[in-house]
Amino acid sequence: MVNVYNTTYYENLGTTTLDQLVKRGFKRGEVSADPMKTWVREFAVIRYGEKGDLAAKRLATHVPNATFEMDARQDTSVDLLLGMKWKGLIPVGQVEKPPPYVAPKPTMISVPCER
Repeated sequence: MVNVYNTTYYENLGTTTLDQLVKRGFKRGEVSADPMKTWVREFAVIRYGEKGDLAAKRLATHVPNATFEMDARQDTSVDLLLGMKWKGLIPVGQVEKPPPYVAPKPTMISVPCER
């Protein structure tokens, strides 16, 4: 789930960005000004907790020039903070495809036969 927080003075930037992310398969979260009152001067910040590192990396494939910031949240949600230099998401055709999921092989344990 991704929350989009607009730290700029541009109206509807967060809403349009979240709509685009939902079309790309992300789960809709909140959209508003940043509840932590952060102001991002650069492009964007992706804020996440310890369990959200994979989600943050996936989001980063859609967000140009984002920096990462870890916080204390205990879930896998991520926040996208839009900054003053925000120009939009990377075009869909240029987004890196994640590697295919390969299920781990079960651990084989050998037990000696009794005779």
